[in-house]
Amino acid sequence: PYAHAPVEAHDPAADAFRDPTDPHWRGINHPGMTAIYPPLALVGFAGLASIRYEPLTVKVAMALADIATLGLLLALLSRRITDPRWAFLYALHPLPLIAFAGQGHLDAVQVLLVLGALLLGERRRWGWMFLVLGLAVQVKYVAAVLLPFFVRRETLRHLWAFALAALMPLVPFLATDGMAVFATLLRFGNEMAFNGFVHGWLRMLTGGIGTATVLAQLGFVVVLGIALVQWRRAVRAGAPPTLAAGALFATGAYLVFAPTVHIWYLAPALALAVIERAPLWIVASTTIVFASVADGTAATAAGAAAVARE
Repeated sequence: PYAHAPVEAHDPAADAFRDPTDPHWRGINHPGMTAIYPPLALVGFAGLASIRYEPLTVKVAMALADIATLGLLLALLSRRITDPRWAFLYALHPLPLIAFAGQGHLDAVQVLLVLGALLLGERRRWGWMFLVLGLAVQVKYVAAVLLPFFVRRETLRHLWAFALAALMPLVPFLATDGMAVFATLLRFGNEMAFNGFVHGWLRMLTGGIGTATVLAQLGFVVVLGIALVQWRRAVRAGAPPTLAAGALFATGAYLVFAPTVHIWYLAPALALAVIERAPLWIVASTTIVFASVADGTAATAAGAAAVARE
């Protein structure tokens, strides 16, 4: 998957995997690019396809993951002696309903694993915490930005579990394809943009994606670095913030500086905001749903163009 794109000229080695009569194959997003997701995510999709090869299978799986997330959310709220009715903000929110049960985005599994890591961390199950967080990275690489907030003096010796889960699945592909494993990820992060906040303003000011991306990346590193310094000071003072607070800050910083922010990208922020009772991120997770208007406008324009051609 990291060596051959679904649609690529002069690549007969991949012809055996292509089926132009397959409607799902014809609908692949960015068919000229190789796979962007980590190996375990691809294994998961392959497993679902082997059960029943249709989009509904993925949607059902993501809906089940979302229901399991609600269970973990209730458990985390219970540990904080927080009114469980806060969970309704997630359970009835249109964002996960549209993105997971409605569209089948695998971020549902990422949110589930992140909350699982938080719950294990609060129970001081450090090894399992890092293992589950590593699995979250194998669903979407972006979960790696949470790692620095999970590393403390008492957890450091268990960090090997994160490396085992996050890095070992990559080894066979790195050995055969080298850095091609990350080719599409780097291209997506450096050459594409949609609905970014800081990145969008920088793109307008600089007139190009390249410069805006470099500045946004620098801003993210600086902000995250400052937060980690403050975090370490709080830990040394004996009053460390919660793991959920650190995870929410890292997630929020990424979303603020990311070049592309689809509506489902905010699902982790929504779940963490419910735990931390952070109203601004709950509002942001709500208002971003209106970004789907852009998809509707594009679909309408495409439909009108198709009618005009006919």
